[in-house]
Amino acid sequence: MSSCSAEYNLTNKYRLYLEAGTNRKNFAYGSGLKIPMLRNMVKLYLPLYTEDGLIKFDKSYKDAFRFYLNIKLNINLF
Repeated sequence: MSSCSAEYNLTNKYRLYLEAGTNRKNFAYGSGLKIPMLRNMVKLYLPLYTEDGLIKFDKSYKDAFRFYLNIKLNINLF
């Protein structure tokens, strides 16, 4: 399995992303808009194009977007 990704800053809040990956049998790729929120703890990925073509902006779009949640905990036990 391998993958790669790239980002381009459009503004301070909005970024374009490109990603591709393979597991030797299948190849997948996509691009879209990335919106970091809450001091980069949450990142919202809104895809625009995938290996299936342009994303359809209909009721099924809610199944296409993804989010990333990053929580850092500092725990001292002693």
